[in-house]
Amino acid sequence: MAETYPLVVGLTFLFNLLLGTGVLTMPAVFAEAGYIVSILVISALCFISYIQVTFLVESMANANFIDSFKRKFDGEGETAALLFYESETDDDDDFVDYVTDDNNIYENADFSSNSDSKPIGQTKTKGLGESTCNIITNSDLSLNKPVIGINPTINVDDPDSLDTDNDKSVNGVDVQYCSGTSINNIGRSISDIGEPNQLKKIQIKRANFNIIEKFELGDMSQMFLKQWMAKCFFAAIIVYLFGDLLIYNTMMAKSLREISCTSKVDCDKGAHLDAPCWDAVGITRRNVYRIYLLLFVSILLPLTYFGLKKTSSIQIVTIILRWLAFFAMVGIAIKIFIQGEATGHPKAVNLASIPKLFGICIYSFMCHHSVPSIITPIKQKRNLITGLIIDYGLVLCLYLLISMTSIFAFKDIADVYTLNFQINDCPSNKTMDNVSNPGNVPVLSIFLPTYPIFTLFSSYSMIALTLINNMKVLGRNWFDIERPVLHYSFPMFALIPPLIISLFTEDVSTIVSYVGSYAGGFIQYVFPCLLVYYSRRMVKKSDYFPKLIREEYGNEFGRIMRVENDEDKQIDMAYKMINPFSSWFHSDIWVYLTMLWWAISVILVTVDRISHFIN
Repeated sequence: MAETYPLVVGLTFLFNLLLGTGVLTMPAVFAEAGYIVSILVISALCFISYIQVTFLVESMANANFIDSFKRKFDGEGETAALLFYESETDDDDDFVDYVTDDNNIYENADFSSNSDSKPIGQTKTKGLGESTCNIITNSDLSLNKPVIGINPTINVDDPDSLDTDNDKSVNGVDVQYCSGTSINNIGRSISDIGEPNQLKKIQIKRANFNIIEKFELGDMSQMFLKQWMAKCFFAAIIVYLFGDLLIYNTMMAKSLREISCTSKVDCDKGAHLDAPCWDAVGITRRNVYRIYLLLFVSILLPLTYFGLKKTSSIQIVTIILRWLAFFAMVGIAIKIFIQGEATGHPKAVNLASIPKLFGICIYSFMCHHSVPSIITPIKQKRNLITGLIIDYGLVLCLYLLISMTSIFAFKDIADVYTLNFQINDCPSNKTMDNVSNPGNVPVLSIFLPTYPIFTLFSSYSMIALTLINNMKVLGRNWFDIERPVLHYSFPMFALIPPLIISLFTEDVSTIVSYVGSYAGGFIQYVFPCLLVYYSRRMVKKSDYFPKLIREEYGNEFGRIMRVENDEDKQIDMAYKMINPFSSWFHSDIWVYLTMLWWAISVILVTVDRISHFIN
């Protein structure tokens, strides 16, 4: 069985990915653009980004729906196996289906046209194709064995009679399930079980859409999108994630070097890199950077072979350290207010700096590339959407907290906010008075610069695994990736090229900022919209879904929903009701609005890049 973990662990992974090093660059741009404009823009970015995550979760559910039927039922004709799905999840009562008539429990064993339903107790029946039923006992269910995903369920007048206990037993008796049932005969056979007024309808269980199999963005692109769109996706995600790893390599090594080197530096860049790191040792700062880089990659490379769950302890430790660093920065800013040393007088609105604000903050809520790898192993997904809201809301609040306290505490804010809390030997802002810096606290001036290290260390494995998984998806088109040589080579293919580039240059931010800005926009905004749009169409127009809806509701659904003469609307409404991971943003208008937002973002980011180049 694939590795799994609780919801809180998955949300921790996602939180660590969301709350990246970008938070350290926000205070300076908040002060420049104005706090009202900044609050509005960052809130809009959070909201749009959350919509895209819900689109991805829905697309993953749709991929599981399509894949389950393609794998299990193609070529088998119209059988009741369409209503069965083997599952590894242990969600509450999605996997107990039975027929009840008052206090009697009946097996839904054989719905073929020439069969009669019998009370529980018979251990074997035969239906279409002479297939044999399986008895599912209470002990089987209590052991959380993979049983089924959906079966026809009969609702009666008293819904409470359909409830099950925590062990998923049915009124204390065993439940019998069968495969090999003719779908065309379900309604006719059900009518033989009890009186018509006691049998309201057949309810399709939601477990068809359970997110059990992991579908990376590359998998879903190949499944739902046109071939040229899928090719564009692979180009975008490989470029973006390679750029991420490149930035992570250089930032980690540079941060470790700046913390550990003790010799006085010459702020001239060339001499600075060739200066010794320690007075007693003749190793240059450039070579120390390379040593740390090799050490960093050699530690994290083995973790990519073990999967995300094996890094859970690292995630927990780093999130604690990051929270300590985060609240230390906020606490120092509050101390400055209390002592009357605050010097910040930020603008409320500065429209001219909006392009720069977008350029800095556009990917502050970026986690979409790793959503499948993080979400799929979660055991209990019932509260997933609520958990995502908590994650995004918490990150937004933390971004606003640190940015708002900083712009009112400090008149001049460094490009990287942690520099405001230490004596900086080479300040980027010459007007900053480092010697009398009120934000400098002796102990914290050593601890706070480690914030980027905590962030990068916890996120590196997730980024690397996402790149590796999508490279494997792409590689399946040409190679047998299960061959041991290839299987164990993919981490090397993903991590070695960025390592080589980082060894020879520290200044990669310019290249990555230009390339990553546009590739990242595709990953964060364009492809989630395309995936949810085309996956919805594929599910609704598949041979399976409309058939299940007709068997579920018949003509009653259209009458109840007042869309009797519009089958497309019936299917659309039923899809929203049955898919438990359907985004709250059902309308295609949200897709179009997101694409418009992406176009505006591209224009603003381009303006920022051009102005940065000119200046």
